[in-house]
Amino acid sequence: MPRTLTRDRSIFFIPGQGGITFHPNTAAVTITFPVGSTGRTGLHWHETHTEFLSVLQGVALITLGTVTETFGPTDGTITIPRFTHHEYRRADSAEAGTDGRDVNLTVKEWTEPADGQKQVFFRNVLGIIEDRAGETLLWNLWTLWQLFVVFAGNDNYPLVLPAPATLGPLKPAVERYFTYVVLQISLVLGGFVGLRSRYPEYTPTKQSSSVSDDAYIA
Repeated sequence: MPRTLTRDRSIFFIPGQGGITFHPNTAAVTITFPVGSTGRTGLHWHETHTEFLSVLQGVALITLGTVTETFGPTDGTITIPRFTHHEYRRADSAEAGTDGRDVNLTVKEWTEPADGQKQVFFRNVLGIIEDRAGETLLWNLWTLWQLFVVFAGNDNYPLVLPAPATLGPLKPAVERYFTYVVLQISLVLGGFVGLRSRYPEYTPTKQSSSVSDDAYIA
């Protein structure tokens, strides 16, 4: 399928959801959920990167593991250890989020190591979403398959299917195993139809001075 050349764009916006801004000379990104947005990152985890968040404006409802709390600009940097399930969205529905209901929620994200993979991940996800050809069930499944391949190759593991609490201490292992299986099947089968975790149309060919060569397509 034809893919739009977006690797040099610095701002993306998905109507009704939110936008992402890529900043030059840094591996960080800024994510904005505008007033009224129902967008959320979805529960996921990372295995080779520690992630950091900082709320620049508004109030975020952030889940870390089994705890969900509100965070604002005065709460400083939020550290997300590897393998920790997490997600965030606007806190409009929370009593503590009252002060942020009339402003955009803006969150800065970065990782350690700062190898640029976060930017590569977001650029490929956004490119696929923008290039989707339709909203039918088949097209949505095709888009989801492409996204799973990007997830598999860029240290982003979505919680595909929550396991029942009755599993006790086995619950996290079962959830991770199921996600691994789904992503690996998507990756292997995707290879037969030309799906990739990074596309040259979406991925910058030259990195900023603060990101390593490994994160980009040469």
